[in-house]
Amino acid sequence: MHRDFLNQLSEEIKLTKTMISILEQESNALANSDTAKINETSQQKRMLLTELETCARKRLQLVTNMGYRRELGSVGRFLSQKDPSQALLQSWDSLNRQLQLCNDKNQINGRIISLSQRKTEMALNVLRGQLPQSNSAYNHMGKMTHNRYSSAVGSV
Repeated sequence: MHRDFLNQLSEEIKLTKTMISILEQESNALANSDTAKINETSQQKRMLLTELETCARKRLQLVTNMGYRRELGSVGRFLSQKDPSQALLQSWDSLNRQLQLCNDKNQINGRIISLSQRKTEMALNVLRGQLPQSNSAYNHMGKMTHNRYSSAVGSV
């Protein structure tokens, strides 16, 4: 059973490394405004996320079959008690680091997309003659609040 869990963790680590690569490709595509590559990486991310979710369910089933229950505390502590060699715990920690890296990279890409959308919106508003009022502010997420616009600058 330990071997199955270790194999599951190894599979997930490979998938997260692939996800990190895709997120880096997405970041480069965003930097270069490569719409085709952005769409491609978005599709790859969705497919890989489905695989990761399936793996997470398998992993949960395996660790439950090994005797883990939430009442026992963290999975890491449980694994360190189950496996004196610490191979399970090392793989578990590696997977968690990879997942955190995926999350961090995805959040950065999301912020880049959000910033790009705001810039585009502001440019379109200027073209429409809708200038932001001077009392505009940004919230804790960096998004503009008070999106009231002054009257048109000119007419066509």
